Amino acid sequence: MNVHYIITYNTSTGGIITCVPAGAEYPAEGVIEGTNTAILHKLEEIKGRIQDWSDNHWVDQGYNFVHKGDRPGPYWVWDSDTKTYEFDKVTFWQHVRQERTKRLYMSDWTQFDDCPLSDSQKEEWKSYRAALRDIPNGFENVQSFNAIAWPTPPNNEVIEITVW
Repeated sequence: MNVHYIITYNTSTGGIITCVPAGAEYPAEGVIEGTNTAILHKLEEIKGRIQDWSDNHWVDQGYNFVHKGDRPGPYWVWDSDTKTYEFDKVTFWQHVRQERTKRLYMSDWTQFDDCPLSDSQKEEWKSYRAALRDIPNGFENVQSFNAIAWPTPPNNEVIEITVW
């Protein structure tokens, strides 16, 4: 038997904890006493990065390595109970709010008393900032950062955005 990798996984969830190349000597397969982890041997070679393989597989009840499938997007996390990807709404909206706060901060100067803009220009910026504050209203079911209709700054002013 030619063991290529030693896999440690969580026996409750099937989640892979570690995947390391096997040396000349390696531990036997089975549950690690006093823990909810176990060891499996992987006989086949892994193509690509070991970490990528580990992130994209889990161990089923029959001790098989199962591919999770393609992750739908950056805000989707693996649910070990349902064995599916679930949308992480909390993290997604934290990032949206961080982006909104950044855009507001970058336009703060437009509302100061000593700002060189005319009163009408200040009003345009005030409207822009109000539109920013309205986010996330109306976008509650969005699951992509790019699906949010970010308001355009007055005069097409460039405000650098973060790509999440």
